[in-house]
Amino acid sequence: MFGTYHHKRVLTAITGAFLVLVGIGCELLGDDPTPGIGDVEEIAYQDHIQPIFDNRCAACHSGDRVEAGLRLDSWPSLIVGSDFGEALIPYSPEQSLMIKLLTRTNADPHPSGKRELTLDEVQLLKRWIEEGARGPEGKVPYSDSIELIYVANEGEPARTT
Repeated sequence: MFGTYHHKRVLTAITGAFLVLVGIGCELLGDDPTPGIGDVEEIAYQDHIQPIFDNRCAACHSGDRVEAGLRLDSWPSLIVGSDFGEALIPYSPEQSLMIKLLTRTNADPHPSGKRELTLDEVQLLKRWIEEGARGPEGKVPYSDSIELIYVANEGEPARTT
């Protein structure tokens, strides 16, 4: 009698755990607005990047609400930058504030909570910046700037790329 009761409890616990995992999996899949982005061969701003901003960032960075001075509701707004300077540096995701905030490990993730980006979304943003952060017409940000200033940074190794 004890054995049958014990087996029923174990079976009930396993079934419950399975249903919780299925529920979490469905919730995660249902919450990802950009499924399959890890397989994108050629990144198009309007098709791949702006939807990430619209689905994950718009609550704080568009319309009347512009946290840290950063608007992400269009490419020109993104290129203007934030209260802290440029959000991205073309061809350099590791130097781009956007990627630094999205991948920081010593603090809470940005953004925190339900809007947190998936690993695929962050990787796509990194790759987009690495490829020049091209806008809707294929233009690289700041490529037509005529007033340039070059600043040496002693803390960074020289690059030959």
